Amino acid sequence: MRKVQVGIDLGTTNTLACCRIKGRMKLLKFRSSQMLPSVMYVEKQPDGTIKEIVGRAAQIKGMLDPDNFIRSSKTYIGLTGENKKTWTCHGKTYTPTDVAARILKEVHQKVRETYDLEEGDIVQAVITIPEYFTATQSDETKQAGKRAGMEVLRIITEPVAAAVSAADDVEGKIFVVDLGGGTFDVSALEVSSQKFSTLAVGGERRLGGDDFDECLVKYFLKYIESDLSIDLSSLERSGLGYEEYYVMMSKIRSGAVELKEELSESEEVKVDIPGLFTYGADKRRYDFSMEMDRETFNSICAPLFEKIIQVIDKTVKNSDRFQKEELKKIFLVGGSCYIPKVQEDVERYFGLSANSEQDRATQVAMGAGKIADAWDGFTPEKNRVDPFDDKLQDIISHAMGIEVLDDDNKSVFSRLLAEGTPYPCTHKEVYRTAYDNQDSVIIKVYEKTDSDSPDYIEENHKNFDLYGSFVLEGIDKAPAGQTEVCVTFDYDHSRTLHVTAEDTKSHVAKQVELHKGQIVKESRGVKPTDFYVLLDVSGSMDGKRMEEAQNACRKLIKETLDLRVHRLGLITFGSQAKLLCSLTQDKGSLLTAVKEAGVSIYGSTNMSAAIRMGRNELRPDDSSSRSNSSSPLGTFGILKALLGEDHSTSMMFDRERDDSRNKAMILITDGDPDNRQFVLQEAEAARNRQIAIATIGVYGAVEEFLRKVSDDSSLCFMVDNIEKLSDTFGQAVANLLRK
Repeated sequence: MRKVQVGIDLGTTNTLACCRIKGRMKLLKFRSSQMLPSVMYVEKQPDGTIKEIVGRAAQIKGMLDPDNFIRSSKTYIGLTGENKKTWTCHGKTYTPTDVAARILKEVHQKVRETYDLEEGDIVQAVITIPEYFTATQSDETKQAGKRAGMEVLRIITEPVAAAVSAADDVEGKIFVVDLGGGTFDVSALEVSSQKFSTLAVGGERRLGGDDFDECLVKYFLKYIESDLSIDLSSLERSGLGYEEYYVMMSKIRSGAVELKEELSESEEVKVDIPGLFTYGADKRRYDFSMEMDRETFNSICAPLFEKIIQVIDKTVKNSDRFQKEELKKIFLVGGSCYIPKVQEDVERYFGLSANSEQDRATQVAMGAGKIADAWDGFTPEKNRVDPFDDKLQDIISHAMGIEVLDDDNKSVFSRLLAEGTPYPCTHKEVYRTAYDNQDSVIIKVYEKTDSDSPDYIEENHKNFDLYGSFVLEGIDKAPAGQTEVCVTFDYDHSRTLHVTAEDTKSHVAKQVELHKGQIVKESRGVKPTDFYVLLDVSGSMDGKRMEEAQNACRKLIKETLDLRVHRLGLITFGSQAKLLCSLTQDKGSLLTAVKEAGVSIYGSTNMSAAIRMGRNELRPDDSSSRSNSSSPLGTFGILKALLGEDHSTSMMFDRERDDSRNKAMILITDGDPDNRQFVLQEAEAARNRQIAIATIGVYGAVEEFLRKVSDDSSLCFMVDNIEKLSDTFGQAVANLLRK
């Protein structure tokens, strides 16, 4: 069995691969080019099957069928939430990892052809990623390599690979500016006796050659609009046919790329695109022709140039491990660094000339190839030693930690590994229980992608990536504050995070090697709760009041309440109480009920009937209202930090049990009830069954009376402006969940 090694620069625009061929490090050729376009086209075959094509052939086919063409997928790999991206082609959905795996499979096949490998022979790969990638993005890249059929030896960062490529000419502190097709990152490194230590990192997830191309495309389209008064910004506005429009756009984009590249060599360039499209009733042919000089190009793309220097400046000023004056060399890496103004601005900022001895487009791949070549492919797996383990000292590009709750029940990021920490590294924090008789805890691991963002996760969710979570069960049951849980983060050289949670008294422990997407069901740090909204639909709630009440209910359903964990029902009351929706986690059913609530606004305010109905729905018999006087919060709780600067935060956790859900009602009214005494009697009966009641009064509601209904000042709210009702709903829910 043979083992061969390859270094791969998996780029946004192009992918390159380097390995040792006949004693020399060489770049593989895909057809006639060293660069494999990082694109995929999905083609439907006559028999109904689909074929996935990558590279130059995909580019050509994609010009005529953009709906089944995928480009720049690396920009989105590993992103979650609102940033998540997928493509559906001929009924099949592809993730960025799927596309990366298919591109890497093409590289794998080329290596096998080059070395004439047989079945059973193994291709081992070192794959590069931008320095500013999160651990999630790194893990997804690793998974793509494995799915392509290769053994992934190591994931390394592009600046480190670039430095290794130039190792013979480097000593001291250097700065690497890596501007590729879709990502931009910068790194300061120290090179000493062939050892490479990363000092600082910075970057932007979405900034690269694609953005310069897009600026030119928009400029070209505006030029055509001024020439013909035809808006080509979209298919609908253009008046062109589907195929003609997208062929035109492909030609425009190709012209933009060509102009950008030629302006790197010449001060002025003319771009001609004959027969770009036809227009008008007589189908006149439009020949596009434009001259542009560098000054105009620089002006069009000025915001991008400014952003590049802003990122560099922030990285330099935020680091305490090097000074700008200490830098010996500046390296420009990535094809987009051939843009003259990029080099001019960088050199002006540092007061140093950029190193020009390396090919900027291939330097990363060559470095990855050197690192891969150093591995001994015949060493048994269990005894394998990374030959660069003591030569590469990288740092964590994003802070890593766990989700905690502060005193206001808000989700807060508790940092265990700080941004800039050299790895491999280990760090631990100790937490203690905050409630009686806790027996489990959820550990939720996040990466903070923007160091300038506040630590409140929910309000700044775009700046936090949930990496994974797990449950530690069976911790020592004890009074609040007496059980301690130690959480340890161990981040190894392969960028894998190992998390351990241990009860320091009983030594019950769980260790997990976290991978992206390894998530357990959790309850946002609070006990699962069944809620009923009791909505006043008496005659006085007509018009604006009911409209805002319905909007508040919709926001509660869509945003405020986590219906993966909690359940919600809706009861209305006018002259009579009416059950519009029983307890459910189905948003559709709840939204339909909210809409129905506004259909009939009538009668008096039979509040007591609504509370009685809610009580019977939540606690239909006495057997379901077992009191837990020794531990009213059951099996859930929070953990408070013992170590670190912030002692007020607490870790979220929960262990859901169907027989131990909290029960609560939220009552909204704008008036006085038909019979106050009956209402107070029903409210007391509900509380005796461990059902909490929050009251919200608007306009004519009587605060003193509503305080008696809730029997808790923190659960009584008065709203003087109906438009604030949605926010008050959120506050009521938060307070109920803390009870």
